[in-house]
Amino acid sequence: MENKYILIGKIVNTFGLKGELKISTESDFIFERFKKNNKIYFKLRNEYYVHTITSFRMLKNNPVITIDNLFDINEVTNFIGFDIYAAREDNPILNNDEYFVDDLVNLKVYYDNDEYVGKVKDVILMPKPTKDLLEIISMDKKTILIPIAKDFIKSISDKIIINKIDVVNENDEI
Repeated sequence: MENKYILIGKIVNTFGLKGELKISTESDFIFERFKKNNKIYFKLRNEYYVHTITSFRMLKNNPVITIDNLFDINEVTNFIGFDIYAAREDNPILNNDEYFVDDLVNLKVYYDNDEYVGKVKDVILMPKPTKDLLEIISMDKKTILIPIAKDFIKSISDKIIINKIDVVNENDEI
């Protein structure tokens, strides 16, 4: 069953005395995700609790928000460390060649000759213009990194098909 929430960030600290929360996020949609009056969700013991964003601003490339009209540091310090989620139904619409990280994690990966490669463990987000990387764990528990680029990936659907490549081990001479 597909999760109805998607991870969008983590509360890493408070900022100032007026109840602001500093967020660490890897979302490409920061200004859409953290807009005033948007709903966000905190997960506690497999339950999701809704909060409303009261204010939003950027500070040194990090979102800083207040929630639920809480404007005192003492009212929000307990939120430090919480993961922040958005409802999947609130996700922005993606282009045909764009994917949410959560949709790629755990997909099975095959070479273009149907040979099983492994499973996607994570997506490593790289600074632009570098391509993001699929982190694949092979059947023999080795990590394979594949750039998310048309030169390497043939298709993505309910599985990922990649071009057959020569994997270089760290002991191989180049």
